[in-house]
Amino acid sequence: PEQSEDCLLLNVQVPHNPASSSLPVFVEIHGGGYTAGNAEAVPGDALVHRANGTMIFVGIQYRLGLLGFLASAEVRDNGILNAGLVDQRMALEWVQRHISAFGGDPDRVTIAGESAGGGSVSYQLMAYGGAGVAPFRAAIPELPWWQPLKNDTLSQTNYERILHNTSCTDLECLRRIPSDQIITLTQNSIGNSYPDAAGNFGQYATGDFVFGPVVDGSFIKGLPTAEFKAGRFYHVPILTNHESAEGDSFTNLNETEAEFPGDLQRIFNTPSKDFLATLLNDLYPRNEYASVGKQRSAIFGNLYVCCPTLAIASSASQWGNNQSAIFKFNSSADGGGHGTIGAYVYSADINGPYPNATLAAILQSYYISFTKYLDPNPGRLEGAPFFPSYSDAQQILQVSDADIVVGADADRGAKCYFYEANPYTTRN
Repeated sequence: PEQSEDCLLLNVQVPHNPASSSLPVFVEIHGGGYTAGNAEAVPGDALVHRANGTMIFVGIQYRLGLLGFLASAEVRDNGILNAGLVDQRMALEWVQRHISAFGGDPDRVTIAGESAGGGSVSYQLMAYGGAGVAPFRAAIPELPWWQPLKNDTLSQTNYERILHNTSCTDLECLRRIPSDQIITLTQNSIGNSYPDAAGNFGQYATGDFVFGPVVDGSFIKGLPTAEFKAGRFYHVPILTNHESAEGDSFTNLNETEAEFPGDLQRIFNTPSKDFLATLLNDLYPRNEYASVGKQRSAIFGNLYVCCPTLAIASSASQWGNNQSAIFKFNSSADGGGHGTIGAYVYSADINGPYPNATLAAILQSYYISFTKYLDPNPGRLEGAPFFPSYSDAQQILQVSDADIVVGADADRGAKCYFYEANPYTTRN
């Protein structure tokens, strides 16, 4: 199915011939914009096979869309904000309590996720400001989807429009609506939750899925960039990444000059004239892009995914107890579209097919080695390039169809620093 929220079920994949009775565990949180997806879409067969008896894979599920991320004053008072993230945390705590029954070691759990799954991993790192003991020892936030967090006003407006569209007047009424109608409500909200210049709702912010994590003062105490920068996260080893064309999948590449200003108003939170002038004249000048769509794609991709990897890697290198155990790679392989890396790492068929079987073997070996040793190097495929620590001059691996080379992190520059300096407008 395209969507499953049966949070009482999770997938546990164990090797036929385990190398020991207490194996490291790789827990995957699926993506899907916090509104779709399921654990079955991210199978661990290939990873478990390549690990050759030395790793267990777990796939978890959580409430999505309106069910998992509805936010309003009434939900705050009479429900649970960020219910989807709380579901994930409960699943991770279940793994801590029970994975030993499957031959797993609860003290050697790595959490991973791609896109909204990577965003979810980020929020699990930030959970409760990093207080207490994390139910994992390492994290792999892949393509971390830091969709701008809606403020209270936007969340309340969306909630009231949902009530209006159902003829409900309160949260209790919404709870009685059948799940198939809830799914329809979620999809309708995604498509028309933004007003036009005249204030009439019905606009779609391409690439924005409306529902997602919000600052609740408890599970999420603040915006992610600021929380990471302040060290309010679990200081564990981290491996993160992003693709080279993150924004393309979430952009109308045929967007016109006339459509662009309204689009920017939906991407950012009430951007000022000065903000837009710097954005469009200094950082993303039109003459540097083949089209308005490509210009918009770069703005979007950096905001939602690329700059978050910088925030994670740079902060973890600064605050981590083991600062050398931070790793980052960027990929342009197979076009570098959002989610492309997943095709190399996750497969129900141990033999692929992969876009590039050699690259798949290398990337899988990095992930497995990181899970086992908190370092992608000791168990990497023979002949695979050495993966430098990010704390070593902020070096990363640059992955392409042709090769894998060590290079500087291009995200360290004015574009990401500008977003970091404007949290009210970027909201992430």
